[in-house]
Amino acid sequence: MKTSLFLSLSLFIFLAGCSPENPDYYIRRDLEQEAPPKEHPKVKQEEDSPAPVYPEPEVPKFPPLPEPKKMQKEEIKWIQIMADPNQLELNPKVDILFIEDNSGSMKEVQANLAKNINRFASAFQQKIDFRVAVLSVWDSSAKFVNNPKRKYDIGELRRVREANGAQSEKRFLTRSMATPAALSATINIGIASSTEAMPEFEEIFSTLEASIKRPENLNPNTGFFRPDARLVVIMVSDAEDSTSKITPEQLAQDLVDFKGGQAKMVSAYGVLVRKGDNDLYKDFDLKRHPNYHPECFDMTNPKNPVRLPNLCKEGFGPERLDQFIVAANSGEGTPEMIKSKFILKLVQPDFGKDLAQIGSSISEKTMEKEILLDQRPRAYPNQPDRAMVKVFFGNVEIPENDGWAYDPEDNSVRLSGKINYSKYSQDPKARFRVELVPVTLDAGL
Repeated sequence: MKTSLFLSLSLFIFLAGCSPENPDYYIRRDLEQEAPPKEHPKVKQEEDSPAPVYPEPEVPKFPPLPEPKKMQKEEIKWIQIMADPNQLELNPKVDILFIEDNSGSMKEVQANLAKNINRFASAFQQKIDFRVAVLSVWDSSAKFVNNPKRKYDIGELRRVREANGAQSEKRFLTRSMATPAALSATINIGIASSTEAMPEFEEIFSTLEASIKRPENLNPNTGFFRPDARLVVIMVSDAEDSTSKITPEQLAQDLVDFKGGQAKMVSAYGVLVRKGDNDLYKDFDLKRHPNYHPECFDMTNPKNPVRLPNLCKEGFGPERLDQFIVAANSGEGTPEMIKSKFILKLVQPDFGKDLAQIGSSISEKTMEKEILLDQRPRAYPNQPDRAMVKVFFGNVEIPENDGWAYDPEDNSVRLSGKINYSKYSQDPKARFRVELVPVTLDAGL
């Protein structure tokens, strides 16, 4: 009985507690709701605990690199080059050989040449050591060769004349001997008379070739040709060369060979007629002879060819002589440039002016000089195209803008022929001196 009563009372209390009217009911309901999720232990750990410290990875240890060597800027040190003594001498020597046509048509030309020759010589710089000699043309025909009145052999220099016109035994004029009067008298060889050995078929090449090949012990030319002098040939003629078996190119090469293979030591000029000149001023053979231009003649009668005026209207010129001049000056430009510079018109009113121009050209080329360097120079730091080179004449430096330049191709100093050395030194024994800063492996660092 007691037990039943206890159970009934317990049930009542339980139900009363679960009734909505009971204020504790909601509390209990809240307690029965699903609890919010707990924080992740890692997040909590990150907030509450310090971040883990991981050990640094081990890096392999290598021996320390050597410190780069400090290159000190090279000291600028000028040195004097050691060159062949001959290179350091001015040595302006030139041997000038006139080859003159003394046939009958050259009388007026000879007189004009003699009258103006002093303008030619006065164009030479004071320091130039020149010599002048004369050859007359040759003729291989028996009539000329066997003439007992012939005075000179092939390639033999003519005797010079004194200022008073008297003939000398000397074969050339030196600068000290070449007074205006003596030079004029020597150049004016005149023409050969019909009773003497007068050339009819003028050979210029053969006599020039013979002059450089005559045996020394039999040669009256001894002493004229100097090994260290420039050789200048000046041909004066109103004719064409009639030499057989010698080509213009062969003769030019023979002259170069005669000067030891140095083409720059040879020059050739001509005082010649031109194609356009009136035939009255040309040699008979040049204007009429069919051997030169048979296409311009009526050859119906070979013994008496007739020039046809409607053919070859430009006329004839000394083509072989032109070719020789071009070949002998081959380094001076195109053929037309060479002809305009190295050929003087024989027929012109102002003969002396052009002779002076030839003299100036010879003077300039004679004064040109090249000095080979034994070491290669450095360039100026702020001027990579300019070599560190200085040139002196005597004890005075020649400014670079006065006419010299460094040639990197040949590693040489080239001096212009226009430099007036007299303003640097009056000493006749003055020599060149060249200083430079040589290139080294560390240059410019």
